[in-house]
Amino acid sequence: MRITKLSLHSSSLPALAAALLIAGLAPTQASAADEITAEDLALEEDPATGEKVEAIVVTGSRIAIDAATESTSPITVVGADDIALSGQPDLATQLRQIPALQGSLTGIDSVNQAPAGDEASDLGLNRLNLRQLGAVRTLVLEDGRRHVPGASGSAAVDIGAIPQGRIKSVEVLTGGASSVYGADAVSGVVNFTLRSGRDFDGLEFNVQGGISDEGDAENYSVSLAGGGEFADGRGSAVFSVDYSKQKSLKASERSFAGTGLYGLSFANDAIFDLLGLTDADFGLPAGQRPSQAFYPNVTLPVSSRFGIIAIDNGFASAFDSVLAINPDGSVPVLPGTTIPVAQVFDGTNLRAFNAGTFVDAFSASGGDGIGANVNELIIPELEQLVFSAGADFEITPGITAFFEGKYAFTDGIDATGTPFNDDIPIRLDNPFIPTALRNQITTLQGLGQSPVISVSRDIQDIDVLPTENTERTTIRFVTGLRGEFEKLGWKWELSYNYGRTEVESVFSNTRLDDRYFYAIDAIALTSGNLAAFNANNRTVSAIRNGQSIQINPNNAQAGDIICRSELDGTAPGISPFPRPPRNPDGTGRAISFTPRTGVCAPINIFGPDSINGAGADFAFVDIVNSTILTQQQLLGSLAGDTAEFFELPGGPIGFAVGFEYRKDTSLFRPDSLQNSPGITAGVISSGSPVRPSPDPRFEDPS
Repeated sequence: MRITKLSLHSSSLPALAAALLIAGLAPTQASAADEITAEDLALEEDPATGEKVEAIVVTGSRIAIDAATESTSPITVVGADDIALSGQPDLATQLRQIPALQGSLTGIDSVNQAPAGDEASDLGLNRLNLRQLGAVRTLVLEDGRRHVPGASGSAAVDIGAIPQGRIKSVEVLTGGASSVYGADAVSGVVNFTLRSGRDFDGLEFNVQGGISDEGDAENYSVSLAGGGEFADGRGSAVFSVDYSKQKSLKASERSFAGTGLYGLSFANDAIFDLLGLTDADFGLPAGQRPSQAFYPNVTLPVSSRFGIIAIDNGFASAFDSVLAINPDGSVPVLPGTTIPVAQVFDGTNLRAFNAGTFVDAFSASGGDGIGANVNELIIPELEQLVFSAGADFEITPGITAFFEGKYAFTDGIDATGTPFNDDIPIRLDNPFIPTALRNQITTLQGLGQSPVISVSRDIQDIDVLPTENTERTTIRFVTGLRGEFEKLGWKWELSYNYGRTEVESVFSNTRLDDRYFYAIDAIALTSGNLAAFNANNRTVSAIRNGQSIQINPNNAQAGDIICRSELDGTAPGISPFPRPPRNPDGTGRAISFTPRTGVCAPINIFGPDSINGAGADFAFVDIVNSTILTQQQLLGSLAGDTAEFFELPGGPIGFAVGFEYRKDTSLFRPDSLQNSPGITAGVISSGSPVRPSPDPRFEDPS
C-alpha cells in the first residue's frame, strides 16, 4: 500500500495578526513543516507498514496531517515530468487538463477578452480558474507564499511568471481553503513548488516546438536550469531561464473562424438554394424549413468597408436604405430617377450596393456587406522571458538564510474589432464626393429637390487597422531565515516577500470620435474663401492632388482641401449610432483638440482604404494605459508539537503560531484621452470616462 503524507502550509492574513492553531491529537510521525524543502518531498517510511510514502506539500495550515486519513478536500498533484512530457506551449494549457481548471485562461487564448472600456487587458495572461468561479477566487502560491497579481484591480496571478524549468510539482486543493485564506481562495488553492539547488547536479536543457497542420501558428520554447551545492553541502544555489515564442494566427486564415467566413445566421430560400438544399434534406413537415443555417461568407449588409451611400430629398439614411432592399436582394431606385437608394463607391465606380445572397439587413452571404475583419486574430503573438535564481546557506547549525528572486517579461500583440458609424452626414460641398455622386446631386436639384447625403461605414482601412501591444514585467524576491530548535523539533521561519508588476498597454490606431467627424467635414479652398483662410495666418494640414501637405498663407491655393473648422470653426455633423456624442453640451464640439489651431487634417471616407496620410495620424492615435501593482509580505511562524513535554493518549498536540503583515497596491493610469467623455472607439472603446485610481496614496505604490 502507498500512503501519501500531506504537509499543509500557512495562510496569508489581511493584516498583522497572530493565531494559535491546535491540531488535536496529531500522530507522532507527522512533523510540522514551515516551508517547502527537498526534505519535505523525500520518501519517508510509514511506521505502520514499513513502506515508503511520498510527501505532498499543499496549503491550508502549518500543522502536518496524514492525507490518507485526515484530508477532507480532494488534492491533485502534477509532477515536473508530466509537465515536461505534455508538449503544451504554456503551463496553463497543461493544467487545464485537470477538470477543475478547465475554465482557466491560457496565453494563446488571451486575445483581448476584457469588456469594452475595462481598464484591464487579458492579453498575454495565464490565469487559473478553479471550478469556473473566477480567477480572483483561485489563490495561486509559489513555494507556499503569495505572489504579486498580474492585472490591475485583481488578486489573480499570471502563472506565466512562474519559472517552468524549476517546477517540482503543482498541487491543487479544490476546497476548504477560504476559511483560512479568505474570499480569494473560495474555489481553492494552487501551489507551485520549485526545485532548489539541492535538486540539481549540473544543467538541464529543454527545447520544444510546434506547428499547425496548415504550416503556421508556430511556437517554440527553450529552457535552461541548473544548480548544485557548495561549502560541503552547507549552501546551494539554483538558476533558470525560460524563453518562449508564439506566432499569431489570423481568423481569415481559417474557414471556421472570423466574422464573415462560415457562420450560423438567419436563412431564407435563397440561402438554401445557395447551399443546394431541398425540403427532402430537412426532415420536416412539407413546406417547413429551418429559420437558420450554417453557410459561407456571412456578411452584415447594414454597413460596408466601401461606405454605403444614401442620397435623397430632405432626409437620407444609409441604414434605412438597406432596410428598403427588396427580398431578392435588388436595390430600388429613387422615384423618378435611376439613382439606387443604396450605393457604394468601390474606388473606381459608383454603383448600386451589392446585397449578396440577401436575407435581411443583418444577414447575407457575400456582397458588399461587412465580412471578415482582416485584422482579427484567433491566436495572439506572444513572447515571454522568465529568469529566476535562488540560494540558501546554513549560517550556523539550526539557522539557514535563503533568497529567491525572479524577473518575468511578456510581450503580447493582438488585433481585434474596428469602429463603425451609421448615417454620417456629408455636406454637399465636401470635395471628396465622387464625380458620379456629384452628378446625382445636380440631377435631384434639377428636379427641384434638396438632396441630403449620409454614409454608413465600417473602418477596415489598412492604414488604421487597430492593434494592441501589452508588455507585462514582473519582479519578485523573497529573503529570510529559517531554522529548527533541534531538541524540541520545532521549526521556525521569518521571511520578507516583495513583488511588483508593471503593465503597459498601447492601443494603436484608436479612433477619437471628435477628431474623426471634424476631419470628415472637409472643404476646398476657392477664390471665394482663400482670403479668409489667409487672414487666419497659420499653417494647417491639407490635401493637394491626393497628397498630404502643410499649407500657410504663402503657399495656399485654390483646390487645397482642409478641415472646415480650420476656416471658420464650424462644428461638424455627427453620426447618431452606435452612440451619440458624449460631450457635456450634447454636440459634436471638439474635446481632444482645439479647432482653428492648424492640427485638424481632412479624411476621405469614400471608397476602400481611403483613410490615410495626415488625416489618419490626426484621428487615429495611440492610447497608452499603464498599471503598477505591488505586494509586500512579512511572515513569521513557529510550528511543532508537545512531544518533549507531554502527550495525550492519541499522541502529542501539534501546534502552529505565526503572524503576517501584507500590503497590496494597484495603480491604474489611463491615457489622458480616455479620462474625458467617451470619445475613443476601436480596440479600446469607452462609453464614459475611464478614471485612474482615485486614492492619492496609490501615487507611489512602492
